Amino acid sequence: VLRAELGALEERGLKRDLADRFEQRRATAPEDLSRLAAWRLDSGGEVECAVLLTAGRLSLMGRDSASAVRFAQAAAERGAPHDASRILVEAAALRSDRAAAEAAVESVWDDPTLVDSHRAHLSRRLALARFAAGDLAGALAITEQAAGVVTEPHAVAAVQAQRAQLLGTAGRPYETLRVLDESGDDLDHDPRVRVQRCNARS
Repeated sequence: VLRAELGALEERGLKRDLADRFEQRRATAPEDLSRLAAWRLDSGGEVECAVLLTAGRLSLMGRDSASAVRFAQAAAERGAPHDASRILVEAAALRSDRAAAEAAVESVWDDPTLVDSHRAHLSRRLALARFAAGDLAGALAITEQAAGVVTEPHAVAAVQAQRAQLLGTAGRPYETLRVLDESGDDLDHDPRVRVQRCNARS
């Protein structure tokens, strides 16, 4: 047991030294930031939220959901729960894990300081997760909740476009057209909103 404990301590010390050297030479390559974040966490050291969030996003790009979750949770613990929730919900999407998506959204949804762009993004991801599980009512419910809270024009347009797309996919054309008419075309220059509105109409 003592030998195993010493081995673990030596490994933590090695990772701490490696992280220190990376910081000293100001490593900024994407893979360097991910290694730095992992070594700091493994060695019990401190890591800046910005480094953790960047490492989490890079993990998503590499489709490494486990690492993305690890970095995001660490960032949330260090005071960045809103940005972390976006990474967590994307990691859940990679795994088609509805429960994880629900948990990621629930962790921040009732926070009045959650910005509209985050709320719109989270509602979109959760709506997709619920719809994929055959829960259209639940998918529409989260878009309704978001629509009742967001006020920033682009976020409003994004939420309404998501709702219209869900209704169109579910074969409810009259409701789809009503939502599209209510939301207007002023923000169709947003690529994602434009695609969703086109999908809803098709």
